[in-house]
This record gives sequence, C-alpha cells and structure tokens, in this order.
Amino acid sequence: MIQPVLTPITGYEDRDDPQEPVGALAEFYRAFNGRDLALMERNWDSSDEASMDNPLGGIRRGWNEIRKVYERIFSGKATVKVEFYDYVIHRFSSSRTGTRHAQHTGRLSRPQDPH
Repeated sequence: MIQPVLTPITGYEDRDDPQEPVGALAEFYRAFNGRDLALMERNWDSSDEASMDNPLGGIRRGWNEIRKVYERIFSGKATVKVEFYDYVIHRFSSSRTGTRHAQHTGRLSRPQDPH
C-alpha cells in the first residue's frame, strides 16, 4: 500500500527540479502563494490540452482559460495562501509517446505559519 506524504508542500521549499513531480508542485505553490503569474505560466502546459478543475474557477481547458482564473485570484482583495499535504504521487510513462507523467492526489490547507 502506498503511504501518503504528510509533509506539506508550500512553495517555500528548496528549489527542486521542476521537471520532477515534487519540484513541479513546489513551483506551482511558490507561484500561487507568491501571486506570480509568470511563474505560474511556466509551470503549466501552454497547450489547449491543459485542463484544471478548481473550486474557485470550475473546469477550464487550455492555458488561456486557466490563466484567467489565476488573474482573478491574484488581483483579488483577499490574499489566498495554501499548502498541499497528505498526498500521493503516481508516476507513469506513455508507451506510445515515451512521455513521463505524474498525477497527484492530496488535500489543501491554509498554512499555519504565514511567510
């Protein structure tokens, strides 16, 4: 049985390789918690195949639509900071294309110690 990782990813970790799943998650939360739209864009696939299901933005497809959700969040009056914990990362490769993928499942929470 796969054991969930309980150490939260906040975006304030050491700079891990963003090509690796944990590094990509850390970069995402660094961009989100820092309201850094340029870093967020580098973290996302820029194709129309990118998709997001988010409680603040619903289901969006393609970076242009996803970007609008983050623009709205980052420009809002409320400062939203989150961390990702109790997660499992599933790695797999496409035998057809040779592309590596990772899927993560976990929970979000508000950080206990604001940075």
